[in-house]
Amino acid sequence: MPNNAKWDDDTHIIFLELYEQEVRKRNRPNTYLNKDGWKSIVDEFCKKTGKDYDKKMKNYWDYMKDEWTLFKQLMRGETGLGWDATKNTIMADDDWWERTIKENAKYKKFRNKDLSLIWFRYDALFADVIATGERARAANQEPALDLISMKKG
Repeated sequence: MPNNAKWDDDTHIIFLELYEQEVRKRNRPNTYLNKDGWKSIVDEFCKKTGKDYDKKMKNYWDYMKDEWTLFKQLMRGETGLGWDATKNTIMADDDWWERTIKENAKYKKFRNKDLSLIWFRYDALFADVIATGERARAANQEPALDLISMKKG
């Protein structure tokens, strides 16, 4: 973890939930929360955990964002991978992992790890604020279908 604060599973989940609440309240006008959103998270986090991580929360947010970006880079354009819904892990053979980790040693942290938070929760926090190249297309390609709008309609 990027700082001396102790981010165990419980404090991590509390931070995620508080951040998600502020996003739903529209306190994130761009890539970061506005002043009211951060103040609310700091206050509520301290109430729920008894920990004053005020200055450390921004560092932790950046750490989470970097983890999500690295995960998306790992998954981008890969074919033949599976998802183990029971373990919430990437299903790939040992050869694929060895090649991939040789390409970037940081990918090793995702091997045999429960990725449910990154896969399901981080997307909601970061997908619309970080460019990963995932939605990039050539000028002559047809635009992707907007499945979310189609479901609403």
